Amino acid sequence: MAKVSKKKASSRGGVSTDRVLGFCTAGERTLLASSEATSLANATRASVQALLVRARGIRDKWRGLFGQQTRLQKRASRSAATAANARSLAKADLFAGAVKRFEEHLTTLLPAAKPAAASKTKPKSARTAGHRITRAAVKANLGQKAATINRTLAASASTSQSLGASASTSQSLGTSASTQPVAVTAPKAKAPAAAAKPSKAAVRKLPPAKASTQAIRFDLAQQRSAKTAANSGRLKVKGLTTRRAGHTLAAGKRAQARRDKRSR
Repeated sequence: MAKVSKKKASSRGGVSTDRVLGFCTAGERTLLASSEATSLANATRASVQALLVRARGIRDKWRGLFGQQTRLQKRASRSAATAANARSLAKADLFAGAVKRFEEHLTTLLPAAKPAAASKTKPKSARTAGHRITRAAVKANLGQKAATINRTLAASASTSQSLGASASTSQSLGTSASTQPVAVTAPKAKAPAAAAKPSKAAVRKLPPAKASTQAIRFDLAQQRSAKTAANSGRLKVKGLTTRRAGHTLAAGKRAQARRDKRSR
């Protein structure tokens, strides 16, 4: 097991570091030993990051326990609770120091790893410019395809139109040749006499059409009768009239049976 450097100092909870290490588990003591400078000298960046995550988790655990014990201590002040609270605070401080050492060592490893990370990612301006170039090329390609399609459609439309025109012309020529009658000289007919003008008496002026002023009337009686007829038709179609009559007849028979039973 790795050895942890023992310091004759007391933590914030009033508990010495040696005593706090006695309360730690074997895994916790190994983690604390890994935070020393001798162990961090040959550690890689990935391993230091993993150790940092573990140290933060243990530190947060003991901080949470310290807060919970503090709340309980305020409710009931006992010596045992006070001692446990001091131990939790001491362990939280111990792992807070380990987290600080891990973070300081990571700052020394970050500059060597920055150039590789910078080479992988492009700045936003470069990404935007490349995207615009790609988008312009795609638009140009689509424009060429659209122009080709439009020319093909226009050519096919003109071809079909010319074929239709030639077919209609040939059909009209054939029809005129087959239906053209033989020329026959007919005698000249006399010009018809001019139509006689109507007399003024026969022409009668009609009065201008007037708008109808008859008001639209609403008969409540007829409307009520129409609703009644509609309801009766609906009941007849659904068969409700027959069922209602059957229920009424059965109810009458039951009432008569009750009366007959009472009279006995």
